[in-house]
Amino acid sequence: MRYYVALDLKNIPYIAYTDNFNDNKVTVMKFNGKKWINVGKGEVSTGMGTDPSLVFNSKNIPYVSYVDNANGDKVTVMKFIEDKWIEVGGELFTGKALNVSLAIDSNDVPYVSYTDYKNNKKITVLRWDGISWKVVGNPGFSAGEAELTCIAFGLKNIPYVAYSDASNNNKTTVMKFDGAKWVVVGNPGFSVGPSYYLSFKIDAKNTPYLAYEDYGNSSKATVIKLSGTDWVNVGSPGFSVGAASGISLAIDSKNNTPYVSYADTAYNCKAIVMRFNGINWVNVGSPGFSQGAAWNSSLAIDSSGVPYVSYTDHAVSSRATVMRYVGDN
Repeated sequence: MRYYVALDLKNIPYIAYTDNFNDNKVTVMKFNGKKWINVGKGEVSTGMGTDPSLVFNSKNIPYVSYVDNANGDKVTVMKFIEDKWIEVGGELFTGKALNVSLAIDSNDVPYVSYTDYKNNKKITVLRWDGISWKVVGNPGFSAGEAELTCIAFGLKNIPYVAYSDASNNNKTTVMKFDGAKWVVVGNPGFSVGPSYYLSFKIDAKNTPYLAYEDYGNSSKATVIKLSGTDWVNVGSPGFSVGAASGISLAIDSKNNTPYVSYADTAYNCKAIVMRFNGINWVNVGSPGFSQGAAWNSSLAIDSSGVPYVSYTDHAVSSRATVMRYVGDN
């Protein structure tokens, strides 16, 4: 299972996931202070769904996107309103899709990026205009096939996408929409080697950050940021002890501190959370704090600077575990 953790505007944790125990349907749950409960009367999707993303708009309404495997692997976006999940623009507004990423701009406009099979597995970005989904720029705008797409917004609601770029040996490329077309940010394929498990965020100062499993550094964790027109390392590249998988990046809104979570092979694939102290990456709590292997981690930080991490927990039959840090961070 893949679990995606997010915090609403009241710092209530939610998770979205594909439920292997319920015909692989997409389900959303929240923590009510005592236990995890379903959001809505049941699952979000009517059939099998994968690759869920979960975000909130300024009115604290949750939105979920996923690949609708029951309907030709197309993208569906749902929102929870009046105690039920409803389709945003109807299902099946794309062709076959993969690697879906959802974000909402400051005007509450939802965008999705995805690998678009109708356009040679290149990236397409759509936005919801209140009536229908519209292509942002051209469909299939990347130079080659795109894997692991991530979308985020900079200042003035400028959308950026990061992806593993098959036209550059699966190295990282970032592009942004300049109002007329998609343009490369920095150089295409700027990572040292192939990059996987991409996680992309833009901080309050409009600085894009990217975390990934760095095949150019023994599959360890690397974080980079944009400085002027160049992508530069945040701390040392490949800073994890062992190979890192399921990397998730979050930025503390209080002081723009980047955090990452991942499973580290040096700790039997148990969970690690680290933050950048301005010089080095340091552990948040004990490394390898999960009971068992912790795959597909997802990280969020509340408005008080408290990190939350969810993961697929092999100690409990690959079910969800969500933890928060209660020490001095």
